[in-house]
Parts: sequence; C-alpha cells; structure tokens
Amino acid sequence: MLRRFRMLAVVPLVLALLSGGSGADATEDRAAAPGPKLRTDRAALAAAFACTDNIGTSHRRAVLLVHGTGAVPDENFAWNYYDKLRQQGHPYCTITIPDRGMGDLQVNVEYVVFAIRQAYRLSGREIAVIGHSQGAFLPSYALRMWPDLAGKVEDFISYAGAITYGTDQGALLCSLPCAEAFSQFTPGSNLLTELAKHPLPKGVSYTSFFTQYDEIVTPQPKASTIVGPGARNYLLQDLCPLDLAEHLLIIAEKPFFQLAFDALHHRGPGRLARVGKVACGFDPQVIRAVPALPTFGLGILTDYPADIATEEPPLRGYWRR
Repeated sequence: MLRRFRMLAVVPLVLALLSGGSGADATEDRAAAPGPKLRTDRAALAAAFACTDNIGTSHRRAVLLVHGTGAVPDENFAWNYYDKLRQQGHPYCTITIPDRGMGDLQVNVEYVVFAIRQAYRLSGREIAVIGHSQGAFLPSYALRMWPDLAGKVEDFISYAGAITYGTDQGALLCSLPCAEAFSQFTPGSNLLTELAKHPLPKGVSYTSFFTQYDEIVTPQPKASTIVGPGARNYLLQDLCPLDLAEHLLIIAEKPFFQLAFDALHHRGPGRLARVGKVACGFDPQVIRAVPALPTFGLGILTDYPADIATEEPPLRGYWRR
C-alpha cells in the first residue's frame, strides 16, 4: 500500500533537501547547487507523492515511478512495475502530475524534483527512477537543471522517453490550439531548444528502451536515444525482431524487465552481457492493462485542460541565467 507523506518537520526537511543525507553522498550534495527554487506550493507537491511502507527499511534500492502524459500512476504501472518491484523487494514511490501531465512542463518537472528529493531522504540512499514517455522526459529535465539531484539518483531508466528532440506528434497535435505540454514537446520549441544546451550529468547510470512501432514519441530511435556518459540504448526490435509492441505495451516487455532489473542490481546501466539470452514477448500480467486502457483514453478527454495553448508557455527566468 502506498503511503502519502505530507510536511513532517520543516527544519529537518529543509536541511535534508539541501544537504542530501550523510557521508560521502552528503559531501557531494552540499557541493552541488540546489538549482531553481520550486514555485509550486509544497503542500501540493507533498499531496501528490506516495511511497510503499517499506521505503525506509528495505535493503533494496527505492524506485520512483513517473507516469506519462494522459495517465496517472496506477494506469501506467499497476499492471507492470508494481508487482515486479514488490517481488524483488524494492520499495517504490509515485508522483501524480496535475492534469495528467498536459499542463506546462516547467510546472510538471517540479513534482519530479520534489519526489526525487523526498524518496532519497526517506530511503536514506540513492534511488532509481523509472519513467514512461513524459515520465522519462521530466527526470532527464530535472537532472539537467537541478544539480543536487545527480547525487541522489543511481539509475535512470527511460521507456519511450521524449528525451531532447520531443516528438513529431506534437507538431501534428498543435496544428490547432493544444495542451501546453504538447506545444512544448513540438521539435524546436523554446523549451527543448534551451534544454538541449544542458548535458545530462555524470554519476547517474542511464538506460533507455524504445520500439520502432512507437506511435506517440516519434521518430524512433532518435526521439528516445539518451546521449550521456555511459548510456545504454535498446531498440526492442534489435532484441526481438518480430515484436510489434508500441508506445504503451513496451512497459510489459520481458527483455526490458530483464535489463531494467540488471541495472537496478548492478552498478551502471542495464547490460546485455550480464543478462545473457533475453526472453522475448509480453509478461503474462500485461492482460491486466486491458481495464486500464479505456480509463486512460477517457482520462485524456475528460481531464483535457480548459486552458489550451495558442502559443508555447513563456520560459521561466532560470533559462536565462
């Protein structure tokens, strides 16, 4: 069961967020600037964050799960990673992005920054982050712009992430007024142009998964390839040539589970040399996704922001520093 954490003690929390813990990690984090101040109300950030009860007691690394555009955590992960992480003894946390992630990405990313810091503080050690689609973009954005986070994240695992390029589908959707996030995901947007000037930090292990049949984040593999120190990028069809999984269903792909847990249980990104022969196909629990799909689709329609964008949201001041 996920537990929601609200404000516990103001002074210890502030000190923990700035210092990042104890020992060598704390020394590194104290040397790293915290980055732009978060504008979102802290109570709203805390209310959107939840963790399993074993977050502070498990010997396994805690994992932060970040959902994609149009989804909420359960729709994105209840039929794939929740059970897998429990079976392996990993505590996990989730963050619920407002408006199903369709609002300003500069707001959405603050929820991820807060969640990384909280999961790190509560677990007492570096965490892993697994994100899907926008849920992979936001951690890559956060790691580039908030320097203290690199000392709090051991592994970043991306599924179908719109990493730096965005997606050609953004331009298609925004041929008419569209959600703010879609305008920012349009290739060449002001946000993506500025973000590309900031490389991913060293010290984090990067693993990216994608499929050539992705209908949302396009073109592949360009859109989801991570360029960073020691990054590993895996196209599904290079591992399983006959696999037709698309944007959503790759989250339940057996070879990607193998590589993801290899990354979680070793230093560095997931490596085929350690995994050996991969098992192709969907994990059997993918059938549990069927009830979530109508909810996911209806959620995009029912929760579509009332304020649609005729132009991209203005860049915040920290981009000009």
